[in-house]
Amino acid sequence: MDDDPWLIRMGFGVTLEFFDDFFRFGAIAFLLWAAALLARQISERIQARLAVISGVCVASMLITTGFDQRAMFGPFGYLLVFFAELNIVFTWLFCLSLFFDSFRLRAWHWVVVIYYVVVWLTHVNDYLTILNNVYFSRAVRALIYGYLIYVVIKGRSGDLVEERRSFRIWFALAVIVTTTIISFSETYYDDFYELHIGRLLQSSTIFLVVLGFVSHITVTSKSLFFESDSGKDSKDHRKEQAVDGALIAEDRHSLDELDGLMKAGAYAEPGLTIALLAEKVRMPEHRLRRLINSHLGHRNFSQFLNAHRIEAAKSRLSNVDERHVPILTIAMDVGYMSLGPFNRAFKKQTGQTPSEYRRTVLEDKISD
Repeated sequence: MDDDPWLIRMGFGVTLEFFDDFFRFGAIAFLLWAAALLARQISERIQARLAVISGVCVASMLITTGFDQRAMFGPFGYLLVFFAELNIVFTWLFCLSLFFDSFRLRAWHWVVVIYYVVVWLTHVNDYLTILNNVYFSRAVRALIYGYLIYVVIKGRSGDLVEERRSFRIWFALAVIVTTTIISFSETYYDDFYELHIGRLLQSSTIFLVVLGFVSHITVTSKSLFFESDSGKDSKDHRKEQAVDGALIAEDRHSLDELDGLMKAGAYAEPGLTIALLAEKVRMPEHRLRRLINSHLGHRNFSQFLNAHRIEAAKSRLSNVDERHVPILTIAMDVGYMSLGPFNRAFKKQTGQTPSEYRRTVLEDKISD
């Protein structure tokens, strides 16, 4: 008697369901472990919170797409659906925070969060159907994750943490592959067989990505992604390295040449990049990256450049003879091409706006 094709398909479907449960529960366990691990390691509160929220949201998504959450958890199931709906945006925000030193939530980040909250409300109350449209929601996801990939790749040239710089390409590829597979898996909802193919694609992809990420952060220093909270300035860091014997004679000469070049005003060149600076000091770009990161303590080229530009601006702003010189003029003289980036960098480094700093310093001079 020939085997019934329907029974074969059902048997294969049960097998798929078994492997889906294996990957799904494994991914949930790894997500919660990773969230707890990162919350303990990260010194920045925003990044730590994003790590925990992202882990909980993705775990909720795995539960709600694999099981009847209302039957299993009762009223608590509605809360799981809420967290599941927000998994896309909070995973996106956490990934952004990995590649922005001193990451801060901006107004437009909250706009995206609010959009996903509204999408959840449309699921609950069944209105604003355009937001519920699957193609519209995929377009939004493609847009925000496209921006993430752009940030990851664009920031690679100025990243001075070599391990993180190398990791950027693999991370971008993982984001592309993962979002593509998950989007593809969401189309498999027509029958029992296809449903389990879609679920297995989703759970196995998330399991492998989370496993890879957890493995990576457990075998590398946490400073690969997150700023240390040491607060040392560059000169102290350089002296420490010299005491430890890490500053060999060749490096010392190169750092002296770099220091002389920056004192001569090389930092004021608009659009200065690490590649152009490497040409000026006549050394390979990778070596200059290592020197600035390992011996001067800067995690990215922008941080290094801003340190010199802001110090020069502070000198100009505290000069009584230049008290009437517009702040924009000073900003452009030290290398900024507009006032906005200068104001943000100045406040981040000093805790004051340029105007506040000038007023405080000049008032102190009058008092003295």
